[in-house]
Amino acid sequence: ESILLVFYCYIVGFFISFVRQVDRKLGPGNLWKMLIGAFHKPKEDECVFMFLDLKSSTAIAEKLGHIKYSLLIQQCFKELDIVIKRRARIYQYVGDEVILTWKRNEGIDDLNCIKTFFEFQQKIVDKSHFYLNTYGVIPKFKAGLNVGKITIAEVGEIKTEIAYHGDTINTAARIQAECN
Repeated sequence: ESILLVFYCYIVGFFISFVRQVDRKLGPGNLWKMLIGAFHKPKEDECVFMFLDLKSSTAIAEKLGHIKYSLLIQQCFKELDIVIKRRARIYQYVGDEVILTWKRNEGIDDLNCIKTFFEFQQKIVDKSHFYLNTYGVIPKFKAGLNVGKITIAEVGEIKTEIAYHGDTINTAARIQAECN
């Protein structure tokens, strides 16, 4: 009887852990939305997008090598825990770039979208000795920001994901590309 109880607790614990990991992978709250089909049909929304990109990434990667460069990127993106306080969601990681999004009001209220960039930048500056000693470089990021209408939909058949489409995103990416 006690073995059955231990087995039951193990299964329940495993299930809870699994659900948490899937929710973490999809982004907080998106697992439930996917299960109820909220993204099956494209829907329009107003959002703020920020493209946050490492400056001089090619030169840094060549200097550090692939493994150490990947460790640097991992460490930098750990500093983005500030997104929780600033009500941002991480939409996607693309190499050395991260795309953040907010519902329009959440991003604009208290200037969350702008403060996110400066707080992230400050966290890196505060750890500059660590970065310099560990990687021989203090990473610097550039950002492009835009707000407007977008479409949200679940895309893909073999591997699905939640995708955002629209000029708002394209413009944010172009703004970021000009911020050298």
